[in-house]
Amino acid sequence: MNRYILIGDLHANHIGLEKLLKLAKYNENEDCLIFLGNYIDNLNYNKFSAKKTVDHLLKLKSKSEKIFFVKGNNDLFFINLLNSKKFSSVWIRNGGRQILQSYGINDFDKLQLQIEKIPYSHRLFFSNILQDYYIDKNIIAVHGGFVNEEQMIAVSNNEVLSSELLHQITWDKKFIFSKLDEDKNMFKKYFKNRKLIVGNTPYGPYQNNKNLNWLLVDGGSKIGKKQLGLIIENDNYNFINEDGFIDFNDN
Repeated sequence: MNRYILIGDLHANHIGLEKLLKLAKYNENEDCLIFLGNYIDNLNYNKFSAKKTVDHLLKLKSKSEKIFFVKGNNDLFFINLLNSKKFSSVWIRNGGRQILQSYGINDFDKLQLQIEKIPYSHRLFFSNILQDYYIDKNIIAVHGGFVNEEQMIAVSNNEVLSSELLHQITWDKKFIFSKLDEDKNMFKKYFKNRKLIVGNTPYGPYQNNKNLNWLLVDGGSKIGKKQLGLIIENDNYNFINEDGFIDFNDN
């Protein structure tokens, strides 16, 4: 098995990401680097920058073919803005303002005239590079979790998700915590012994003690906490943040 490095919700914490990858001794030629979504929305943390974060992600992408970017629920808001040039007030209040300001957009009433301030490569990152999920013979990475069997069938068949299924799989916050045998058995039916890695819920690091291969990697960057990641190598895994490897309690 290749070594995997999975990065939880970034929320524009490009500084924490750089520290984490350095501590993890990331090897762009060997390691499989997977991001779990929610790349740029952030609250009032001056050190965070949406623009600088995407710049850094594109730089990483240019150096490796073993790097993958999963869509997050908050990324869907930004994709919608790029497509429609319209935004919701909820999104603005929950990090959208900081995203647009990082691109020099301050007059939201004239957004349609200013969308070109967002570099084309950044718009392409969200429209063409992000993927619905990641799956291989060892792991599955989704932003949120599974809501129903239909999603599992689609992912196990490596299908493009409908907008409804994508919304569900990115917004779910419950599946990772499930202790139900029916959820465990359904997952095993479609994915066998693969590890399930998710973000979206800032209670990481977390391992489901009923399903030991289910791991949560969202450490709360959006509220200013340390950037969280996960390293998987063979049957071993370790959580890591921008200060180094960390211990955690099973829940």
